[in-house]
Amino acid sequence: MREIESCANANDILNTKAKYLGKKSFLNSLYGKMRELDPEERPASVTL
Repeated sequence: MREIESCANANDILNTKAKYLGKKSFLNSLYGKMRELDPEERPASVTL
């Protein structure tokens, strides 16, 4: 949230969006790792 508040222009907002929601984002990497887990292991991996 702080990072969004510190954005000075539209380009900063787009860069922040890409950082968290883009193809190479942290969130996307977690989804990729979850695909590799067995279905029984997935609920346990949700707790970070």
